[in-house]
Amino acid sequence: MAVVVAAGRSERFGNPKKQFAEVCGLPVVAHTLRALEASPLVEGMVLVVPGEDLEKCEREVIPRAGCSRVLCVVAGGADRQESVYRGLARVPNDAEWVLVHDGVRPLVSPELVERVLEGARSTGAAVPGLPLSETIKQSSDDRLVARTVDRRGIWRIQTPQAFRRTLLLAAHERAAEVNLRATDDAALVEAVGVGVVLVDGEEQNIKITTHGDFRLVESVLARRREGARVMGESRVGIGYDVHRLVPGDGLVLGGVTIPCEFSLQGHSDADVLCHAVMDAILGALGEKDIGFHFPTTDPGYEGARSTKLLERVVGIAAARGFRVVNADAVVVAEKPMLGGHVAQIKRSLASAIRTSADDVGVKATTSEGMGFVGRGEGICAWAAVMLQRTGGVAGCL
Repeated sequence: MAVVVAAGRSERFGNPKKQFAEVCGLPVVAHTLRALEASPLVEGMVLVVPGEDLEKCEREVIPRAGCSRVLCVVAGGADRQESVYRGLARVPNDAEWVLVHDGVRPLVSPELVERVLEGARSTGAAVPGLPLSETIKQSSDDRLVARTVDRRGIWRIQTPQAFRRTLLLAAHERAAEVNLRATDDAALVEAVGVGVVLVDGEEQNIKITTHGDFRLVESVLARRREGARVMGESRVGIGYDVHRLVPGDGLVLGGVTIPCEFSLQGHSDADVLCHAVMDAILGALGEKDIGFHFPTTDPGYEGARSTKLLERVVGIAAARGFRVVNADAVVVAEKPMLGGHVAQIKRSLASAIRTSADDVGVKATTSEGMGFVGRGEGICAWAAVMLQRTGGVAGCL
């Protein structure tokens, strides 16, 4: 789990606030959310923003980012410490580990996330940092050099910082009791006597403070986009789904309603074809299946149009920097006859996965009277997809 802190007022940066300034077509914080979601270790995120920006984030920023793992958006407090505490309070109690990350560090990598979480396992806390390489001098009030500071053992600390959730919560609560204020969460953990492990940070993990930082981040994102286009990484996934046939007045396949005396039974509209395509995309990404992303225990998905859910899965792929190149599917059904609907199904699927109907294959067949399909008890579908990287990981689509 991650708490993404983007609640600053950005008084030095100006208007718009730096976390909402546009870079490569998206707000900075949207890139940060995408970058964290690119790590399979980040199963959910709590975003903390200024109170007046809650609605904007929920209605605009998160949908534009295409992120599916933002659990909630929380109004920040008077300072960073209070904002983190408010976000931490919304992290599920069953989460063992929590990352705290600056919303204006959009270049964080999955490798850094993995490294800091691994580092935290020994003591319960870890931070990334870079050894100081510049000479440091302390000045007097009139800007004369008072002394040269020994830089050995001095580190520049970054985020994400990783903690055992219960440890960080206790450290924040203790700080509130004794009125301790600190500039980062590691200092609060240090104050309760717990050692904090240092792991190697990344030079590109820039925190945007000035307009110069903003231009540097923009340059890096643009280079990543171009580099990804050159590399053209491809991935293949397969998906399978099955639903029971019950008496009804029609069923939905690939977003197309097919009139017949049957329906498919399921929590959503039971579109077995869309579900197979969704799982194929998620499989190519190494993601958990549709049951995890759209659980049947959530009443919000009851009767949902599966084409809309498929569009959200395509958004997850986009957040990871991938687009669907093509899809191929087989629907196995003894009834009803599907041949006359294939062209419309191809167009519907193509629209949902943002590609051409020429890049979508749909075949319909039977099981020759064998098995549950042959007995008319259900319909199943297989799907295969190819994804190609477009450069959208913490970058531009």
